[in-house]
Amino acid sequence: MGGTFKKRIFKTGKMPEGMMLPKKFWPKPGLDARAEAETLRASLHIFAAHAGPVADHPMFGPLTYAEWNRMHTIHCAHHLSFVQPNGA
Repeated sequence: MGGTFKKRIFKTGKMPEGMMLPKKFWPKPGLDARAEAETLRASLHIFAAHAGPVADHPMFGPLTYAEWNRMHTIHCAHHLSFVQPNGA
């Protein structure tokens, strides 16, 4: 299943909506959006500077650094597509 799902995500450049993660992965209520965006930005800088081996993906198994980069890009785009301006 993981290999088929990976191929579809890489081919379309999109993740399907509506997949429910276990509650332990849900964001805690009351998070500060600006602080969370800064944490994401810092994490992306760390990933971009990484030159060593990469871990296996929990669902797709071994990925190259380039595949991880593409997966992170697609995953970020998926979540950021839900962002709505608050008028501020």
